[in-house]
Amino acid sequence: MHLVLIRHAQSLNNRLYAQTGGKGGRHPDPPLSDMGFEQARLLGEAANRIPHLDSSLTTRAVQTAAPLATALSLPVQGTDTLHEIGGLYLGQMTGPRTSTAGQTRQTLQRICPELRWPAHLDGRTAWDGGFEENDEQVYADRARTVLHDLRARHAVTDRVGLITHQNFAQFLLAALLGSPLSRLPAKLVLDNTATCELELGPRGTRLLFLNRHDHLPGHLVTN
Repeated sequence: MHLVLIRHAQSLNNRLYAQTGGKGGRHPDPPLSDMGFEQARLLGEAANRIPHLDSSLTTRAVQTAAPLATALSLPVQGTDTLHEIGGLYLGQMTGPRTSTAGQTRQTLQRICPELRWPAHLDGRTAWDGGFEENDEQVYADRARTVLHDLRARHAVTDRVGLITHQNFAQFLLAALLGSPLSRLPAKLVLDNTATCELELGPRGTRLLFLNRHDHLPGHLVTN
């Protein structure tokens, strides 16, 4: 199996952090910025050879998925385990936090009509936001759950795209590469809409490329 990890396009929070260096005024489930929508459009134009596409249920991930789904004529499988570490919350990661829900199926399907709602979730209520304890072992366990589910749903010859998030990708990469650590000791950067492809084989996992963003002109590369 080939896995293509895709980080979402620039969100309003990403822009806030870049402009201010701080997280005051952050949104628990931010939409894309204007630049983010352009990044997602260019990703869709450049995409090819991804016959299966899964996406986090955050607004920014689904907005990133929409032009890909259109370009590739693909359904998008919504996945409630691909969200960023900590889930959706009010407050700061290092301080008091309060859980908050995400969007409803109807709202996200207006953004991306190709989105398939997870079968185990009630389509009449909003996604609960995936709030979780701030604990690396919790994130690592979720990453292993994601990979177990992918292997159960896909053939060894499949190529699958996952639209996910910068920090959770670190735990996915550690699990994929067989690291005994919860996460890799050095952070592997994934810029907005950048991709990372791995080949999962019987003898282990090969990293084919990391942080590939040649669909973007230089002035649109953001983190």
